Amino acid sequence: MMFSIFLFSIVIMVIAQPVLTFDPAAADNLAVYFGHSPGNLNASLAAVCNSSSVDIVVLGFVRNFVGPDWLPTFDLNDICQSVDDQANCSSLADDVSSCQRAGKKVFLSIGGSTSNTSFDSATDATQAAQTLWDYFGSGNETISARPLGSIELDGFDIGMWALIISIHNEQLADYSLLSTRCFSSSRDLADITEDHEQGTALYYDTFAATLKSLYASASKDYYLSVSPSCANTTVVYPPSFFDCVDFIWPRFYNAKACNTASSGFASSLLAWSQQLDRQVGHTSPLPKLYIGAVDFDTGTASNGFLQPHNFTEVAIAASCLVRKRFGGVMLWDATNGLETIEGGENFLDITKAALVGKVNCSGTAALSYGNPRRLCYTFIVSLYTSLYNCKFMNV
Repeated sequence: MMFSIFLFSIVIMVIAQPVLTFDPAAADNLAVYFGHSPGNLNASLAAVCNSSSVDIVVLGFVRNFVGPDWLPTFDLNDICQSVDDQANCSSLADDVSSCQRAGKKVFLSIGGSTSNTSFDSATDATQAAQTLWDYFGSGNETISARPLGSIELDGFDIGMWALIISIHNEQLADYSLLSTRCFSSSRDLADITEDHEQGTALYYDTFAATLKSLYASASKDYYLSVSPSCANTTVVYPPSFFDCVDFIWPRFYNAKACNTASSGFASSLLAWSQQLDRQVGHTSPLPKLYIGAVDFDTGTASNGFLQPHNFTEVAIAASCLVRKRFGGVMLWDATNGLETIEGGENFLDITKAALVGKVNCSGTAALSYGNPRRLCYTFIVSLYTSLYNCKFMNV
């Protein structure tokens, strides 16, 4: 009898546990990339998703939109490498399903250091978006042909590495003539060229707009993120470019002038926030701006690695620069984040705890900084915050 009561109590407790749901408008989300750590560090996707600290997992990467048999090629290390790799991809599908049941969102990233993901025409871009949708989203491809079977991912990530925009039509001075949702259907209004690690970003506006159109037909929410270099703060993006984007996480690493350990970090973050405010409006909640950082030390000067607690102090102070625009942190990458330990806790857990427990921005100056370098950084951040507030309050 006592055992039955005990068992019943456990069942009630389990049922009463709140279901973790993803909030795209939150300011404490943690996104992590997965799939390209050194071989001896490859934790499983299931292990990553067992972490309650993770909200978004970004799988990398789609390498080519058109490979053998006109199918996309992708490379998730040794886990799942092609549409025909049914055995390994089936195992990955199980892990993705577990992630999603745990309330995580799982994206697929386009790009990487050996990719060729450029387009020759708007038609190619439209077809590529449809292909990814059919094979990884809620598209019409048969389940047997889909790498992850019946599993549908939750979005896509565009690795934008060095975006440069030039306007073709010099007579077009009034941007209001363009579509206010995502992009204009007339592709010749803007020419996008980019070192997309391999290739260009020409027609990526068509690609993004097509994906967003497909998203609208789905029965669940889908998301689109972009990951530019932190250095691209003076780039002129297409009108309403960010109307297509839910999250933007500039990579504040591998860039000497603006990584999280540099003196240029705060000004770069502020520039990104101001650019978003100009393009989508100061009161628009999306896209959310994340601080993209690296969670392990590669030994290079431009890496930008900070020890976990140092990083979170800098990130939380800097979040006050972007206020309501702030969405959280993106880390490269998940496996290394689990392996980087400080005080008995890993980088992912330390970061998430800081995001959830961050102080009100009015308390920025009260943050505990343990050395003069970070104390000076607090002053700089506070100065930028004051200037930023004065600008919008017309003080």
